[in-house]
Amino acid sequence: MEYITKYNSPYFFPTNSPQMIVLHHWGSDGQTMAGVIDWFCRKGRGSNGTSAHYVVSGNQCACLVNEGKGAWHAGNHWYNEHSIGIEARPEMDTETYKTVIETVAMIYKHLGKVVPIIGHLDVPGVKTACPGRYYSHIADIQAQATALYQSGKAPTGPAASGTTSDGKLVIDGEFGSASCKRLQVWLGAPYRDGILSGQLRSQSTYIRNFKWCVSYASSGGSATVKLLQRKVGAGVDGYLGKETISKLQTWLNRSGYKLAVDGIAGPATCRALQQYLNAH
Repeated sequence: MEYITKYNSPYFFPTNSPQMIVLHHWGSDGQTMAGVIDWFCRKGRGSNGTSAHYVVSGNQCACLVNEGKGAWHAGNHWYNEHSIGIEARPEMDTETYKTVIETVAMIYKHLGKVVPIIGHLDVPGVKTACPGRYYSHIADIQAQATALYQSGKAPTGPAASGTTSDGKLVIDGEFGSASCKRLQVWLGAPYRDGILSGQLRSQSTYIRNFKWCVSYASSGGSATVKLLQRKVGAGVDGYLGKETISKLQTWLNRSGYKLAVDGIAGPATCRALQQYLNAH
């Protein structure tokens, strides 16, 4: 399987808690993978533009949305935030079928467990014939993917999981669930779920690249954030904001990084923190 990571769909939710895989086929026979990817990734189609985590054709699997983010693929909000969507070539040729199985096994490897596969037509409230020819083969796809995963030979796709094959964080400047889990382990947090809960939307401008692992609420704060605040010398209230990020930047600079202390967790700050966590 050739795994491709150069594409990015602009349509996604900040967080995803995958409990299943939703299998789709794309539009119609005869369409090209490149054309379908362009359609999914083209901006300007509105905030509810369709997206998918993976597009599969032949021996190629393209990642469009990180597994830690929710994609607009299921036509149901809850399913969008609790599943991983695969769009497969509708002709269901032998090579594509094999790559679908390998993609599912790869997802199992990222999740560390087997989750069920459903067809798009199984999603409540959705009227569709998708995934077409694949639907009657879902049980076989599940069985073969499970066997491949359990054999330890499932493919690894680093950008989808946020970690490389040796368990290191991908240094991409996007602080997602994998980066957050590593932070929680390093801090000794009581919960290691990859989510910074109870954050304030009024502070979102300061955590631009932390947003992939943030859950917003009107109040509450995060135990992980409190531990981070104690570590870097910020006021302890459980909310990520300008002061905490400024203190984090100053703290990282003491370890040799050269960050602007502007209180904004953009790509540079997140890359520095990912690098630090990989080294500790």
